[in-house]
Amino acid sequence: MQGNEAPRRKDDIFILIASHTCSIATYRFQQAAEHLRTRADKNNVQLRKAQAADKIDTSHRRTAPLRLMVTLNVKIEEAHMGLEGD
Repeated sequence: MQGNEAPRRKDDIFILIASHTCSIATYRFQQAAEHLRTRADKNNVQLRKAQAADKIDTSHRRTAPLRLMVTLNVKIEEAHMGLEGD
């Protein structure tokens, strides 16, 4: 196909549709990956704040959920290390 010529065969149309669909899927995947990276960055910042807050004031009510997250994160890491050791 050259220029603005219409596809001459059905196969060309299917190839164009498949190519367009793959482009859309790739774009959506990139968007989802970026969203997950952003969420992970935000969670890491919260986690670091929670760790710092835990060292400063362990009785503060607002940090309790984040301290729990830190504790769970440590437990998950310990579990992974235990699995890797097997």
